[in-house]
Amino acid sequence: MLPNDPSPSLEAYLAEATRAFNTGIGLNSLTHLSAQLHASFAVRLRADISPKSDGSVDKEAEVNGICMLPSWIHTLPEGTESGRVLAMDVGGTLFRAGLVDLGNGPGDDDSGMEGEEVYLDGTSQVRGQMRIIKMRSWKIDNHVRSLRGHDFFDWMAARIEDVLQDPDIAACLVDGAVLPMGMAWSFPVEQTSPREVILLDMGKGFEATAGVIGGDLTELIMRACRKRNLPVSLDAIINDGSATLLSRAYQDPATRFSLILGTGTNMAVVLPISALSPSKFGTRPDEWFAKAAHDERLEAAHPRPGFQPFEMLIGGRYIGEIVRLVCAEGIEEGMLFGGEVPAGWEAYGLEAKTVAVVESDTSPGLAAAIGTLSAIHPLPSGTLPSTKDIHFVQRVASLVTRRAAAYLAAGIHALWELKTAAEQVAYASSGAPRDSEALSIACNGSIIERYPGFRAQVQSYLDQLVEQSTRGNGPSGGVRLEVADESAIFGAAVAAVACRE
Repeated sequence: MLPNDPSPSLEAYLAEATRAFNTGIGLNSLTHLSAQLHASFAVRLRADISPKSDGSVDKEAEVNGICMLPSWIHTLPEGTESGRVLAMDVGGTLFRAGLVDLGNGPGDDDSGMEGEEVYLDGTSQVRGQMRIIKMRSWKIDNHVRSLRGHDFFDWMAARIEDVLQDPDIAACLVDGAVLPMGMAWSFPVEQTSPREVILLDMGKGFEATAGVIGGDLTELIMRACRKRNLPVSLDAIINDGSATLLSRAYQDPATRFSLILGTGTNMAVVLPISALSPSKFGTRPDEWFAKAAHDERLEAAHPRPGFQPFEMLIGGRYIGEIVRLVCAEGIEEGMLFGGEVPAGWEAYGLEAKTVAVVESDTSPGLAAAIGTLSAIHPLPSGTLPSTKDIHFVQRVASLVTRRAAAYLAAGIHALWELKTAAEQVAYASSGAPRDSEALSIACNGSIIERYPGFRAQVQSYLDQLVEQSTRGNGPSGGVRLEVADESAIFGAAVAAVACRE
């Protein structure tokens, strides 16, 4: 509600929201934020979260270190690695598993599309020497997120068994042979090798760590697989950011960054040996960000206030919720939807994909926006939202997503600056030349890939930040955001094969 205004209009409320969400995203503000993040990353890269002699962990180091986790992948692929792998991708909303061939050329093992089965080009997806023979996926809904401890990993093993029993996939396997697996895990872990992985707090509403946090993630999954006598071996677990980096680098040796932006966000970056990767944006001081009142409400209602606040400003899980909170206040004041609360309007009920449809509708009658919102969140009276209502939601959505794009660009720029500074030290001592050509950032995730116009907004802010920080002397081809399709699956497969070789 606007201060000192007992009956604010929708236009006045929107003007107030515009001021709130536009604060802090000017170029100078973003440059300052990038510098703060850069300094923070440098500290976090050096944080040691290993237990002391008495078994305790320094709490400040733990907070710092969990935001900058080493991948233990010390080289990028050469593009010649080969093998057949069951690759898995565990994300915030989907669990996917598929049989992948690396280095064996194209084939025609399968055809068609049915149910949960995904065929990416009508047969199998061919990407040079990378192809998915067949893949299946399952939604990770609130029920799955609520599975606690071993129950979650038993659910995963059941899905792996479904894949192995698929007739098309079974026909491609060798009887009696143990099938190597690689997994992209979209949550923080502590690693000492690609197989030795300690489970950390997952966030994103997951309860899977209950009773098993700090346990060996590889063993938790293999324990569940052994219960079902599955002939598999989990050879590599990597972060989704690292998976995206590996998949793109398998084809393009100029790739040095990756970005994930879906339910949450994550990045990986290749640095000299004097530094570590990948990074998780994670915890940052609140005063770094210009927060609106709705951000404060979001955080206050969160199960873990203060956990990953940067992700709360840019992650897909939170974009819809922030839009909902702004709209909810308009509803309470009788300014929006005639004061009616739409069905399914509970916390996190408005998803980013719905917001994307509404925001991107430019038709005169806003038919797609009205139809989509009414189908998913109908008004109790059965009436349809007015075009004025939809225009308001569109404007709020554009404010929230533009701010997310700006803050994300600042985070990317900070890591680019960190990489540049680290290379200046490393290359000065070695005499090796630095990269001066275009740098590619492999991108994956529902928001960065499919939210209309979002990647272009991030690129625009990033271009401005690079231009300002280098005064026109940056990489000759710029720092470019490039979509890496199916990167989690391909990256997990590359990691598993590379570990075996």
